[in-house]
Amino acid sequence: MIKRLFTAFFVSCALCAVGAAHADVAAPQDTLKTNVNQLQKLIVEHHKEYEADQQAYYKVVDQLIVPRFDVPYVAQLVMGVYWRQATPQQRKDFQDAFKDMLIRSYANALLENAKTTTVEWLPSRYQEGAKTATVKTLLVRDTGQKYPIDFAVRRVGDDWKIYDIIVDNISLVLNFRTQIAGDLKRNGIDAVIAKFRTDRLPAAVPGAPAKP
Repeated sequence: MIKRLFTAFFVSCALCAVGAAHADVAAPQDTLKTNVNQLQKLIVEHHKEYEADQQAYYKVVDQLIVPRFDVPYVAQLVMGVYWRQATPQQRKDFQDAFKDMLIRSYANALLENAKTTTVEWLPSRYQEGAKTATVKTLLVRDTGQKYPIDFAVRRVGDDWKIYDIIVDNISLVLNFRTQIAGDLKRNGIDAVIAKFRTDRLPAAVPGAPAKP
């Protein structure tokens, strides 16, 4: 499941930071709408350029999307009990390697699928003053197929930031935690970090045709 949904992470979430002055109940969803359009527009305008210069494209994805996620908290959730065992340097290295591996794995899939996917926004409710919220969407392919994607966000300072993505009631964070738990137990934190630095997950988007 994990390999089917992370392109949706790039396609439909984009940015999720809003200032405290705008932290009304609709703010996370409204901000996502604006910035999804921004990201898709950027890809359409620079599609050939990004195809020709992969590293430049990775840099754009890193600069535009990654800061809008609570990366330290995501890394903590993915590592689970091993987060407490890790040194401060290991935690930082894990965050960096995990982030870079995901960009390598899925940014190209985003480039291939951005023109054939759109986002349909569903009614979302938030309690005033709440520290967490959920933004509900449907990822819609040009075939008409729709895939529910929820974004779990939480307040970090004056911002809303994404800390998990749920597709068909399956958590991205929990899937990654399950996948790496065995490696962390058998081989240790440093070995998992080293693997992330060279690894690339098989990327796919829900409903996209499989490549031969």
